[in-house]
Amino acid sequence: MALGTSAPGPRGDPHLARAAALHKLRGRTAAGIAKLGRFARGVAQPLSVKPDRGPLYSVCAWASFLLPLGLAFSRLDGAERWQQDVGVVRALDLVQIGFGGALSAAASTAFSLIPVGTTLMRLGLFSSILVGFAGLAVFHLCHQVLRSPLSPGARSGLALCAAAFATFGSSWEVAGSTVSGPALAATMALAWLAQLPNTSVGSGVRRWIAWGLLLGLFVLESHVMALAMCLVLAAHCALRLELPEPRQLVSMCVAFVVAVAIGLVPSVLDVGASSFTFGLDLVLPDDERLAPSLLTELNVYLLVLAGLGVLHCARLVGGLGRTLPPLVMVALDPITREPVIHLAAVAVVGAFSSAGVLAVFELLTRAKLPYLRPLEQMVALVHCGALLLLVEGAAHESDARTLSATRQWTEEAFERLPARSLLLVSSPEAAWRLWSARVTSGIRPDVVMVPSSLLGHAAWSNELLALEPKLGPLIRDVAVMGAPSEYALTELADARPLRVEVDPHWDKTLLRHLMVDGLWFRFAPHATGRTDRLQAVSTLKHATSRLLRAASTQTGRDERTLARIERDLHSQAAVALVLGDVSATRRILHTLRRIGASSERLEPLDAAMRKEARQQPLSRLLGLDDDGTVGL
Repeated sequence: MALGTSAPGPRGDPHLARAAALHKLRGRTAAGIAKLGRFARGVAQPLSVKPDRGPLYSVCAWASFLLPLGLAFSRLDGAERWQQDVGVVRALDLVQIGFGGALSAAASTAFSLIPVGTTLMRLGLFSSILVGFAGLAVFHLCHQVLRSPLSPGARSGLALCAAAFATFGSSWEVAGSTVSGPALAATMALAWLAQLPNTSVGSGVRRWIAWGLLLGLFVLESHVMALAMCLVLAAHCALRLELPEPRQLVSMCVAFVVAVAIGLVPSVLDVGASSFTFGLDLVLPDDERLAPSLLTELNVYLLVLAGLGVLHCARLVGGLGRTLPPLVMVALDPITREPVIHLAAVAVVGAFSSAGVLAVFELLTRAKLPYLRPLEQMVALVHCGALLLLVEGAAHESDARTLSATRQWTEEAFERLPARSLLLVSSPEAAWRLWSARVTSGIRPDVVMVPSSLLGHAAWSNELLALEPKLGPLIRDVAVMGAPSEYALTELADARPLRVEVDPHWDKTLLRHLMVDGLWFRFAPHATGRTDRLQAVSTLKHATSRLLRAASTQTGRDERTLARIERDLHSQAAVALVLGDVSATRRILHTLRRIGASSERLEPLDAAMRKEARQQPLSRLLGLDDDGTVGL
């Protein structure tokens, strides 16, 4: 090296400069990750539950998770069922059905990729895991509710009993076997209720950011539960007499908008599919909307214990703040009649039932009765016996639902259709059954299924016309007159083999084109004669004989399939009676009586047969008033 020169520094050597820049970038990245981690821990801090732990806490917590999960998973059989069709279409076909269900559909789709078991078994596994997490959430909620001189081990035992009472019933048993059902939103609500009593409104914004994100997730999954949790949050703030500051509300709204926007990205990117599928909410079956009441779901013993538990918790210092937010969910159950609210309400009642047992123990202690220890043991045995009765009742209902003839109905209804048939259906059950069978087993891709309730919606017009251009006159008639015309249906019958479900408001002109074809009506391009219609009734006998043997055996009955058969036979008998086919009506009525049809269906037909009043409108024979509502 020459004199007067210095060694090259980092600025002179490009390799050293690149290494220094890389080292500086790594330092900044690590600092950014650490800062992001601290922020995430701060956001998640209000969602954490820190109950008083005892020696049995971990054992009971794991039991409250594994026992409901194992019981729900043991009741999965992988058979096709009517009540699973909506969830299967949402999960496997990635269809946005109305508003909600986005999170459960995405999770169920991920579980369907597991290469073990049948498709329905893999989809049901996610729901079973949710039942386990619901039991764990009830366990933590009961720990928050129970504040007494009891030891931590006793509180853990009572919390485990609460989780069992909440998740071993029939509602959570059905939710654990329902694909993409309401279990996820109910479990999220229970987890929030479990951590809410120990959180204060505070002056920071991190807690409100977490609440905003949660409310956004609730909207994506269930807008009804999102509204319910808003009421719960309002009750929580009112009890603590703390109003949120403007910056807290702004931060919560921003987090809420961000969560909803991220969840709606798939629908926004695929505008055509979203406009096509949002209308499917109009054809949801009625039993997908309503839930049973608590009085029919739970026995009197549990309700009385839950009432005692509420009084016991409200009597304690600060007990009202821990009691009222969960009770908001119970109060909303009879108002909304939503399945997701009902699941959360059942779990809350199960949590307060353990507090009721604690109240009974304290009453016995204050009474200073002799043989106090045996009395407490007797109360504990009665409580465990009630739990066993609940499990036995749910198992009995599960065994009654084990028999499924849904697959046999699908084969009779769809696999025997002619090639390139078009189905014009008016019942939501038939539409979802074909969609579900198509996404699970690829059944009849050549059949075009058209729900009549969606013919008048513009979002469906282009999609339907792309499938069959001859649907144009039918769509125009429904949009203008509200009912199809004879010309539109005959044009469609000339283009494709047309099978329909009869509309109660069709006049005799359209009914003369109908002929019984198995479980459907075949719409002929021309009016049919009485002899042709009488010969076609024989196809109904061949179709129903196999279904009746499959749906009613010595081991049980598939009530959903039997109800569907009864509905089809009832409509076919009413059409035959309106057209004056007395002999065909007698044959169908004989089959209805053989399957034990309800008197509400048989009495209008029998009265019309006796009086020979065959000029009555079809809607009245089907038990409907002139305006289309169900008659009393």
